[in-house]
Amino acid sequence: MSILKEENYEFSFATSGDSALELIADNDFDLVLLDVMMPGIDGYEVCIRLRENPDTEDIPVIFVTAKSDVDSIRKGFEAGGQDYIVKPFHADELLARVQTHIELYRAKKILQHNNLSLQTKMVRQATRIDNELEESQKEMISVLIELMEATSDETGKHIRRVAEYSRLLAHYHRSISEEDANTIYAAAPMHDIGKIAIDEHILHKKGKLTNEEFLAMKEHAAKGEDFLRVSGRKIMKAASIIAYQHHEKWDGSGYPRGLAGEAIHIYGRIVALADVFDALTHKRVYKDPWSIEDAVAYITENSGTHFDPYLVEIFEANVNEFISISKL
Repeated sequence: MSILKEENYEFSFATSGDSALELIADNDFDLVLLDVMMPGIDGYEVCIRLRENPDTEDIPVIFVTAKSDVDSIRKGFEAGGQDYIVKPFHADELLARVQTHIELYRAKKILQHNNLSLQTKMVRQATRIDNELEESQKEMISVLIELMEATSDETGKHIRRVAEYSRLLAHYHRSISEEDANTIYAAAPMHDIGKIAIDEHILHKKGKLTNEEFLAMKEHAAKGEDFLRVSGRKIMKAASIIAYQHHEKWDGSGYPRGLAGEAIHIYGRIVALADVFDALTHKRVYKDPWSIEDAVAYITENSGTHFDPYLVEIFEANVNEFISISKL
């Protein structure tokens, strides 16, 4: 190995297969020169173990051995060796192959590092773009909310209370993540966006709607879905679901599709309860507000018919928080 020392390579020796593995595990080598015949485990087994270890699988191995038969050479490459030099060898041959494999190994490490850096950059860029798109969706929702307030009896406070109720129900739901809870909070204000397509005399009528007017009013769910379904982005997609399904009922008697039970998306089930509770506890052009006690009783009594029973359990367990929101 004096040949390598003359070329200023730094190296270490091991006199057995086991000690070679220990030495490689404790140091950061760019290349392993390996004999086949060693005390204990042979060079083939050492190479196989290096390839099995994620920390050493990429280190190039050159077999330097007197075993020159075809089977030995084949076995060396099968074990994972990158090269095979038969003794006796010429010094220039050894130096050339050592230099080549070290340069290839270092180039591979640089490429891996650059690729990892590129992947990290791409992930960060994708996250930034997603965040920007999400903020754009929220801004668009704010504009649409203002439009809805101007064309219906839905006040800004109602819209924001429904969002708060919805987030609270989602927060306590055992199967909903905080990320999804925030999505529901952002999307819930759009639940009645379809009302901008309903005639004003129906929206602002103080008395009871006729059957024909009620049928026209019910169209706002489908119209809202029509407005919002063009986007595949997370918040807008959630808003589309909510607009379409928040008048469905657990027992299948709701509209527009008569969905029942868990066939109703959880977003729709959540906003259904939030919307009704707020509508009951606040004045509308067609009704006076109910007392908190009567509104709470109505939600409880309609568990399993209008509302998802599990959501009613959450409501009952945290009713004081809902009452606090109702006063906003």
